[in-house]
Amino acid sequence: MGFTKNKAWSIVISLLALILLHVVAFILPVYHGIHFWMGYSFAVFANIVLVVAAIITLNKPNINKTFLGLPALSVAWIYFIIQTGLSIKQMTDFDFPYFAGIIINSALATFVIITLILTNMAVKEIEKVEEKTAEKVFYIKNLKTDIELLESENSEVLSKLKDLKDTVRFSDPMSHSQLTPLENKITNKFNILKENIDNPSIALTLCDEMQKLLAERNKKCRLLKGVPESTLEKDNTGINILSTALAVLSVVAIFTLILTFVIIPNNKYNTANALFQNENYEEALFAFEKLGNYKDSKLKTDLIKEKLYEEKYLQAENCYKTQKYVEAMRLYSELGDYKNSKDRIEQICNKFAQGGEIYFGVYEENPVAWKILKTEKSRMLLITQNPVETLAFNDELKNITYETSSIRNWLNDDFLTEFSDDQRGRILKSDEGMNDDIFLLTEEQYNEYSKNLDLTTYSDWWLRTKTDAGMMYVSGESGEVNTYGESVVRNMGVRPCVWISLR
Repeated sequence: MGFTKNKAWSIVISLLALILLHVVAFILPVYHGIHFWMGYSFAVFANIVLVVAAIITLNKPNINKTFLGLPALSVAWIYFIIQTGLSIKQMTDFDFPYFAGIIINSALATFVIITLILTNMAVKEIEKVEEKTAEKVFYIKNLKTDIELLESENSEVLSKLKDLKDTVRFSDPMSHSQLTPLENKITNKFNILKENIDNPSIALTLCDEMQKLLAERNKKCRLLKGVPESTLEKDNTGINILSTALAVLSVVAIFTLILTFVIIPNNKYNTANALFQNENYEEALFAFEKLGNYKDSKLKTDLIKEKLYEEKYLQAENCYKTQKYVEAMRLYSELGDYKNSKDRIEQICNKFAQGGEIYFGVYEENPVAWKILKTEKSRMLLITQNPVETLAFNDELKNITYETSSIRNWLNDDFLTEFSDDQRGRILKSDEGMNDDIFLLTEEQYNEYSKNLDLTTYSDWWLRTKTDAGMMYVSGESGEVNTYGESVVRNMGVRPCVWISLR
């Protein structure tokens, strides 16, 4: 039949579904663990089954032919829809039971492949029987039609033709290969009758002779009932070989999937678990991380990390107590937010602080050095020793104030989140009507504090006072305020200020 429109649409729809699957799989933020690859593999397998079924089935003249009422293409579509939905569930829901998923996917795939192969084989047998039946009944149907087309002006011949037509109509419609010589005689007699239809004497004789031959044919038809055909049938053994091969390949494919997603991961899990039991934590951590969400691998990963962090923390605490501050700093830095590691880094830095600077908080894994601007009874105002970052005052070029600027959001979001919970607990809200944790100096504040304190640094840095041109800033090396201002989209140094409680 060629590449029909129905075939094209079936393949296009299945390919679009495959593209959608890959969007879900590789564009959305889905963890690509062992659950993901299990669902993904079976979804692709279902898509391949659908495409192959569409290509093979839609070549049939009648694609609605079924075995026990089961159309092969419909089976492929139903399997594709069910498996795709199930796979998306498995790819995105890591609480889905892993072994249950393997069993369901494998059983579903096996059932569909066997059903499709058996359906295809059965349909071929049905088509072969229908073809043979059509060949057997064709002779009588064709003879009846030919006799009905004969006409004669002689009433006696017309009567004989009517009797002959009735005889043919009530003759056994089923033919047999052993009746071929007799049927050839009847055909030859009919051809002569057709040529001599206008000669009554010859026509009448031929009608009688055909009646006798038809009567003989009907008797032999009854005798030949149940007698198998002796003619050689067309060799269709290749279909059975192909069907068997497909069944074997399907079983091999399913076994490979089970080997990949059950047997091998289970062996890897047992190896990782043995390393864990023997307290080889670093090797066990690497092994469990590669397993993703297989069984309780994620739980074991978190447990091992906690053990390793605790061991490293105890080493760091020992170095801190024995005044091995360099090693302690390295270990605390590797621990990140674990327990009071950031506070310890701050404490070590303050032990070696010089020139009135103190250390408070961590930014980009480095301790932040501050200068004291003002000290009161219960609190202290700090400014960073140098700019901690180079940023535009605002992301867009427009008329803004400090209150609506992007730099204010950065100070109280990105910068502040680098501090530990304990350090954030020591920060006091500013009393300048903004209720911020971190802020920039105004022109007035800078002029007040710079009278008695050297605030020069290596680069220009922002103030939060607005001008017609943009925002004021301080020239780094000279320490002079540029009151004309600068465009808010220019990159310049940022020196955060913070009030901290004294304790």
